[in-house]
Amino acid sequence: MVVEKVASSDALRALILRAPGINADEETALAFQLAGAAPERVHILELLEKRKKLSDYDIAVIPGGFSYGDYISSGKILGNKIKFNLRDDFDSFIRAGKPVLGICNGFQVLVKSGMLPGGDDGSFSKKPTCTLFQNDIGRFQDRWVHFANVSKNREIMAGVQKIFCPINHGEGKFIPESKELLEQLYANDQIIFKFTTADGKIADKFPDVPNGSTDAITGVCNRNGNVIGLMPHPEKYLYPQNSPYWCAEGLQNQGSDSRAFFDSIVNFGRKAKEKNG
Repeated sequence: MVVEKVASSDALRALILRAPGINADEETALAFQLAGAAPERVHILELLEKRKKLSDYDIAVIPGGFSYGDYISSGKILGNKIKFNLRDDFDSFIRAGKPVLGICNGFQVLVKSGMLPGGDDGSFSKKPTCTLFQNDIGRFQDRWVHFANVSKNREIMAGVQKIFCPINHGEGKFIPESKELLEQLYANDQIIFKFTTADGKIADKFPDVPNGSTDAITGVCNRNGNVIGLMPHPEKYLYPQNSPYWCAEGLQNQGSDSRAFFDSIVNFGRKAKEKNG
């Protein structure tokens, strides 16, 4: 991992969850380090065996990858481990207003566990109400995409407008269980991100919508706005050299949109910590 700076003594502690098959934990840790947090990669067994406590952290993150091989469905096994073994810990964490982030497979975990879109009180729903299904194209997609913040006033993404970064998934099609639920998500301002075209218009077809998601949705939050999940990988565009176009663009684009994403989550976590005393 590249280390650019040492976190200050009062930096927020960010738990970056590790589990078999997760493979983007180092990039994610770096992203939070660049945002001024103090990331720590923690294996799920350390939480299950009580060697680490979720409550000791200020931010919880489930990175991308293929947790437990995605053998049942993407994120299902890790989602169940959290739901049936760590639910109380995550429930307390969420109710304290601390931010929880799931990226790609992490988003799938949050959906399969019931943390997203969550229940009426902002915590776990009794059962999953949405899913992330197989891409319409029928195969894994690895491409760069544009997406934008479409929420009205969600503080967790304050200052984030649009992002350009990769997606890497085979099951990213966001589907709510009903039209009524979709309407409720809009009414509650729980739709955070939508795929767009390069010129910023909401996308409506492949390849701008690489998976066929309902209404081009690629990120949602819970009702309280502190649990957020998205399919794209902003942690994979932190430096200009990460871009497939950096030779043509030069070094002018510093991955600032992606960095702003993590800055915003850390700022949100800092405010939550201040409220909790």
